[in-house]
Amino acid sequence: MITIIHGDDIAASRNFFLEEKQKAKDPISFEGKKMDITSLTQAIDGDGLFTTEKKIFIEELLSIKNQSSEIEAIISFVLKRGKEAEIVVWEGQALLPRSLMKFKQAAIRPFNLPKDLFLFLDSLVPHSSTSLSLFHKTLQTVAAELIFYMIVRHMRILLAIATQADIDEIKRISPWQAAKLNKQSRLFQTTHLKKISQQLFEIEYGAKTGTSPQNLIQSIDLFLLNL
Repeated sequence: MITIIHGDDIAASRNFFLEEKQKAKDPISFEGKKMDITSLTQAIDGDGLFTTEKKIFIEELLSIKNQSSEIEAIISFVLKRGKEAEIVVWEGQALLPRSLMKFKQAAIRPFNLPKDLFLFLDSLVPHSSTSLSLFHKTLQTVAAELIFYMIVRHMRILLAIATQADIDEIKRISPWQAAKLNKQSRLFQTTHLKKISQQLFEIEYGAKTGTSPQNLIQSIDLFLLNL
């Protein structure tokens, strides 16, 4: 059986993946970028000395960009031999439907963040009239700590786009996301994005050390009011 775990809520999907791995008696682990077809074949066909259970865990296989013939062969092998072993694939992002089309018999476990969170992130522009209200709406379903983490990540991506920096987050986004983020980043001056980065660092430092006079929600409120 093949199980594919993916989604925007990376922390939740990762925790589920690790919990499944812990439950297995003798888990066999692979990293998508480093694995090869020979090792996977041996893992499935090799004789187990103490158990007949075959549970294989693969990280980041389907989301590899510019997939090589080796990766394509591994995916074909997984599809063909999935009935002979339990194969669990974890992806650190939400997969597009076309990436899952081949896996019609697989169990798909999506872990997605609420749409309100992404609407809020899209509203992060200078002098926004909606970001504060969207923030408090998002708070009804998402913890302040996770919202803050997503703000930091989002602004880091906008700064990287503005300065043409090469960071992992940009490598993982789809073309339509890149186009939207490019448009959003152009609404900021680069100096403003750098200032925002410093402000977010100060909020995080104050929250972690307990030196801030405001709690995290109040700090985010002030940040949004002065955006």
